[in-house]
Amino acid sequence: DGLARIIRPDLSKLGGLTPFLKVAAAAEAYGISVAPVRMPEICVHLGAGLPAVTLIDRVSWANDLFPKSAATVADGKLIPPTGIGFGL
Repeated sequence: DGLARIIRPDLSKLGGLTPFLKVAAAAEAYGISVAPVRMPEICVHLGAGLPAVTLIDRVSWANDLFPKSAATVADGKLIPPTGIGFGL
């Protein structure tokens, strides 16, 4: 009915990438933005490839835990790491 403008799915609670992709596809079909929560080291890649993903939670403490997967911020945009895979 148009009440939701943005949804915030949790990749870890949905059960992985496939259910997340289904949620993102449904959101895109209805013109709803997606802003995934948790796991920014993976969600930054989803945001780079899925048009419905408009925002991503980013926590700087994760940079110390996952240095190879640390995304950078440039001009207010989250830039995925350049290495292969998720870097975990």
